[in-house]
Amino acid sequence: MVADLWHAPAPKNGQAVGTNTIGSSEACMLGGMAMKWRWRKRMEAAGKPTNKPNLVCGPVQICWHKFARYWDVELREIPMRPGQLFMDPKRMIEACDENTIGVVPTFGVTYTGNYEFPQPLHDALDKFQADTGIDIDMHIDAASGGFLAPFRRPGYRLGLPPAACEIDQCFRP
Repeated sequence: MVADLWHAPAPKNGQAVGTNTIGSSEACMLGGMAMKWRWRKRMEAAGKPTNKPNLVCGPVQICWHKFARYWDVELREIPMRPGQLFMDPKRMIEACDENTIGVVPTFGVTYTGNYEFPQPLHDALDKFQADTGIDIDMHIDAASGGFLAPFRRPGYRLGLPPAACEIDQCFRP
């Protein structure tokens, strides 16, 4: 149902992959763990250390601070400044390195309601990978915006390749 709401491409087997959670914080924790574990597997396969993971994000809800503390991940939160209230591709890339487990755009920033549109960030990560060989995951925290955007902008697509990211959204009565 959620895949249909986001106009996701139909999977070959006809079944979208995902999981339900009891809230947005749980979705963020699961997404963060998945990014950390994929990053750790890549680093171990390359014979590199796995003791300095970091996560890059804009102004995020408190659960990402909790994730970083609980899972021993450095949080590289790009600060808001006048006229720039969310993460932009340039500052995001400046914060990334081979120890970056993932990038978290917020589709409905807690403090402003702004969308950190994922496509420009995804494009910057693709260029970063082409330039450096470093592949960085993306988790779209869409706890509020993920519920509103499909209805406020019918037909809106994230525009990302099917396996490019994780999306969490929260449906509340």
